[in-house]
Amino acid sequence: MRKNIKTVLSVVVVILTLFVSGCSTPGANKKTQANSVYTLINTNRFPLAMSQLDALYAVYAQSKATRTRLVDEMNAVVTDSRPEFEFRLQQFLQMHNDRLPSRLLEGTYLLNSGFRALEKTNFIELSNQQILEITEMLPRAELVLLSVLEEDPNSYLAHMQLGRLYGGQAKAALAYEEFEQALALVPDSFHVWDLYLFYSRPEWGGSHAKMQQLLGALEIQASSNSDLRVLRGSLKAAESQAAIKANALDDAKTLVFQALDFGPHWTYYNTAKLLQDAMLRAGDQAGSCEVGRRLLKSYPNDRNTRMNVQSCS
Repeated sequence: MRKNIKTVLSVVVVILTLFVSGCSTPGANKKTQANSVYTLINTNRFPLAMSQLDALYAVYAQSKATRTRLVDEMNAVVTDSRPEFEFRLQQFLQMHNDRLPSRLLEGTYLLNSGFRALEKTNFIELSNQQILEITEMLPRAELVLLSVLEEDPNSYLAHMQLGRLYGGQAKAALAYEEFEQALALVPDSFHVWDLYLFYSRPEWGGSHAKMQQLLGALEIQASSNSDLRVLRGSLKAAESQAAIKANALDDAKTLVFQALDFGPHWTYYNTAKLLQDAMLRAGDQAGSCEVGRRLLKSYPNDRNTRMNVQSCS
């Protein structure tokens, strides 16, 4: 069992701590709303939480706004890893495991928990039974999400989460198939395009050529969903990270600045931060400050970036 842990960890390099990281609506905070699914579960009002989730699922396919609402509600639930909340959530899921929206939530929760556990757990300190429970989270997530599709073949969110599951294990062909099926159902979904581009990066078994191909297809949908336009910098950010790894920091700076020109996005932000760290390690304080000042233009309210820039003065 313990011999296989390193193999499992090698394909789970990063955790997307959001339902789909960076893709929830800016400013949405379902954890503070009295009638949100999160709040209802957190206060042990399980029947009301199920009614709310049923209502959201019933209409989510109608528009971009209703799709985003469901994503935001589920995101708030699956990203709270506090033991006391997870205990309530597991109670809720057991009580309503016969309901389709609850199973979609369960599959997403297992996916997030599996990635989180594989990334952060010190397996040396665990028993074989505890290790087994953790490593079975992703296969369980797959089975649950497949059961959702058996009942509702048009659940683009189930396809999207399966794509994320396969992508996070560097099973590129399977991931692409799921993302394509999700886009066939909702062609202008920001959430799906964002994940598809991310898992088309070379580190997940994709390539820059694959990303370029996707960006060509993305342009067709960007006319109907302006939110997609920010994703045009995805390839530049990926190329910037490759340049950072190759220690070509000036090239990396040019590329990440070009990515940021398309607007704020979590991958551009992370890439800029990686570049700042690399420049500091190389002794280039001025270069790191330049990147910080450019980043602050895109994220004027980011406290950490503002403090870093102030220290450059």
